[in-house]
Amino acid sequence: VLGLLSQVGTIFTYSIGDRLAEITPVKLSMGILMFIFAWFELLPQFKELKFERKYLFLGGILSGFFGGFSGHQGALRSAFLAKTGVSAEAFVGTNAVIGFMVDMARLVIYAVLFIFLDQSTVISGGQWSLILTGCVAAFIGVLVGKHFLDKITMKTIQTITGIMLLVIAIALGSGLI
Repeated sequence: VLGLLSQVGTIFTYSIGDRLAEITPVKLSMGILMFIFAWFELLPQFKELKFERKYLFLGGILSGFFGGFSGHQGALRSAFLAKTGVSAEAFVGTNAVIGFMVDMARLVIYAVLFIFLDQSTVISGGQWSLILTGCVAAFIGVLVGKHFLDKITMKTIQTITGIMLLVIAIALGSGLI
């Protein structure tokens, strides 16, 4: 689906000052998808929505598909997992383990591709600093999150997740990012 949408050209362009915004079918569809997930976190009638644990596998498949489509697996997984009624500790732990497994699978695939396709020159010196910065930020995020875990409620996590999804959805759908 993503491949087909990426073949369609730009729908609309506009500028805000010096910044050129471009709305493409991929950005628009990702924005709409994230917007829908955000409202599931923010609207009162959906906030109390709960999924039984027997639907976890289906939720994993759906969030995996839509996450693979939009590249926001973690956010979509969080939106679904938050509706299962787990504690904040179980939510964070489950999300961390699933995210780790997904990232390890990616790293193995990337390593194989780099080795067999001789793409060792794809990552330049400047990109390594970005990779290192991302890794350090992830570890700092874990430490900060661990400190605040017992001070935050699941409702707060749902609200933060919803607001962040909404902001990114609007920015993506409008072509700003």
